[in-house]
Amino acid sequence: MADSVYLGLDIGTSGVKAILVAANGEVVATTTTPLTLSTPRPGWAEQHPGDWWSATVQSIRGALAQRPDLGVAAVGISGQMHSSVFLDRAGQVVRPALLWCDGRTTDECAEITRRAGGEGRLRDWVRNPALEGFTLLARTEGIIPALEPAHAIADLTHIRDDYGAELDVLVCLSGRGDKDLETVMAAMR
Repeated sequence: MADSVYLGLDIGTSGVKAILVAANGEVVATTTTPLTLSTPRPGWAEQHPGDWWSATVQSIRGALAQRPDLGVAAVGISGQMHSSVFLDRAGQVVRPALLWCDGRTTDECAEITRRAGGEGRLRDWVRNPALEGFTLLARTEGIIPALEPAHAIADLTHIRDDYGAELDVLVCLSGRGDKDLETVMAAMR
């Protein structure tokens, strides 16, 4: 494609940015569509996964509208880190995603660190500190009762902490309903 660019997508906490970059590195268009952060309680941070896709589509359209003469040669995606998306057995979202900045497990993280013998010992053991935003197993106690009765404790196995904003957008871009990262990546090669 002689007149083509690379499309970069950043699915962030506050918005989705689309950028078109020429082969020589020149930025030829950029658009950002804001996202809403929900804080239903102090320290909580949630977003609706469908909003990531809507904002992505809007940003892509906005960037391409600035340069309708160009085609897209490739797409690169980055996304907010460590968001947890709760899916039912059919792969449908059952509640807003918990974001990386969600702090509802502060007490549990402190207890994990204490039981491990301090942060240094914990890091030696698992190579990470206990962080609120992605210490998922400690979160589930407060989440499961909040789910509708149709999504009972048996659905706990379908909580995906590896299924975040960038994978959700990747699934939508691929046109597949498959929520499995390996399947989506293989289909896009």
